[in-house]
Amino acid sequence: MRREEPLICKIPREELGKFLKWLEDNHAPVYGLKKEGEKVTFGKISGPHDIYLGGVRSLHPYTKTLFLPPRERVARYFGEEDLPTVEEKKIIFGFKACDLRALAIYDIMFDDTVPSDPFYLAKRESYYIISFDCTEVLPTCFCVFVDGNPYPESKFDLNLTLLEDIIIMEVGSPWGEEVVKKYPTWLAEPEDIKRRDLFREEMKKKVMEVNKEFFPLSKPLTYLLRTHFDSPVWEEKSQTCVACGGCTAICPTCYCYTLYDEEGEKTNERIRIWDYCQYPGFAQEAGGANPRKKRMERFRHRYAHKFDYGMVRKGVYECTGCGRCISVCPGKIDMREVLLALDQEELKKGKENAA
Repeated sequence: MRREEPLICKIPREELGKFLKWLEDNHAPVYGLKKEGEKVTFGKISGPHDIYLGGVRSLHPYTKTLFLPPRERVARYFGEEDLPTVEEKKIIFGFKACDLRALAIYDIMFDDTVPSDPFYLAKRESYYIISFDCTEVLPTCFCVFVDGNPYPESKFDLNLTLLEDIIIMEVGSPWGEEVVKKYPTWLAEPEDIKRRDLFREEMKKKVMEVNKEFFPLSKPLTYLLRTHFDSPVWEEKSQTCVACGGCTAICPTCYCYTLYDEEGEKTNERIRIWDYCQYPGFAQEAGGANPRKKRMERFRHRYAHKFDYGMVRKGVYECTGCGRCISVCPGKIDMREVLLALDQEELKKGKENAA
């Protein structure tokens, strides 16, 4: 019978180390986000001292690296047939909401299509995901304003909320349910869930606070992108863009790739590598035509992809509000400032029409 409400359990916070060891002994090796000095990295977890608890998303989009590797062989020809294989199961510990929302977009692109991508599906079968609520907010975070939240709502097997004395565990899959039933957990009391929800509301308020100069906008993002295609804002805001591709490389929802062939001694291989729409040759066609020769056109295309095309084709923004692109841009371009400029232009146009 279908469960109407998610199963929510709890364990004492000091039991995290015991829980990690139990997962390793009874299910699969545990990998996750680790804190090394000021950097958040990804690797094998050896204990609670080793794991990056709570906090915010890592700078590097590890969801993208794991499920859509930067370089991957997708075919071998004039030789053995090359089929994807499901790897040994692993548990991924510590992903945040913005990266799981990216995973939801991958599922649409590489699974809910005909044909689906067997290499992606093999990786999806290889990982269990234990995610975490964010417990901090960066000045660049804006998930709340692109239909997200600073806590996972789907695409996890288990989600953990770290409170002062307990860890709330929300089940998101049959495997997650198996874990909480076999490990000695307690059902969360209504008061526990209320504490979690209050904590989450406080985190949402913090996201809103760091974005008060940018959001909310007067019009939906999709509307602004469609009605301001020829706006001078695009030329103005793209002036400091150096077309390095950093924003697309670091973006968890940029999934574009190109293919090339490598010649071997016995067989040839077809390789898939990441590609970036900010590169001048990305849209160039076989005959030499290029619909986006200008840097401004490529700059504008990225915003249209994130806030218009994705909504039309999939019903979702293809931006999770993680703010990584803002953090790495050498031209100091803030996506929120570009969107705000479009909105201000819309407000000005409205006032002129009303006069």
